[in-house]
Amino acid sequence: MDSGRLIPAGSPVHEKMHSLSQEALRITMEINNVYHTREEIIRLMSQPTGRDIDESFGLFPPFYTIICN
Repeated sequence: MDSGRLIPAGSPVHEKMHSLSQEALRITMEINNVYHTREEIIRLMSQPTGRDIDESFGLFPPFYTIICN
């Protein structure tokens, strides 16, 4: 992903990146703005990666990330 090459706007890669980021935003808003059981939070957190989240996982919303350079 960090090849240094530009990704042209409207290209298939750009469209996929946009789609994935919008889905991540939707999930973040769902977690942060609606009450969920622990099981529901685990299910929501597994959606962006497509992987199972261990049942010992815990999260106290609000959920956010900080991206640093």
